Amino acid sequence: MAFQTSTSASRARNLRKNDTEAERRLWEAIRNRRLAGFKFVRQLPIGPYVADFACRESKLILEVDGAPMAQKPSCATMKSEQLSCKQKVFV
Repeated sequence: MAFQTSTSASRARNLRKNDTEAERRLWEAIRNRRLAGFKFVRQLPIGPYVADFACRESKLILEVDGAPMAQKPSCATMKSEQLSCKQKVFV
């Protein structure tokens, strides 16, 4: 699923360390197969993007848009389109 470079892996690690309040709350709700038994990972590098949360087995991506994406709606739209093209369900 992921085409990871050392740069994207490093960026993903940094994002995991500096998650938002909304991301922390969602992670608590879905981690350890708490959501219908699905296994989610967080901050998964996919191409040039990093998905907030992803379930590899169901090809599902969850994005939590906050202040950074609100300031750059065109970037959020482009990211959604690119990830959708990779045959993932984008929520």
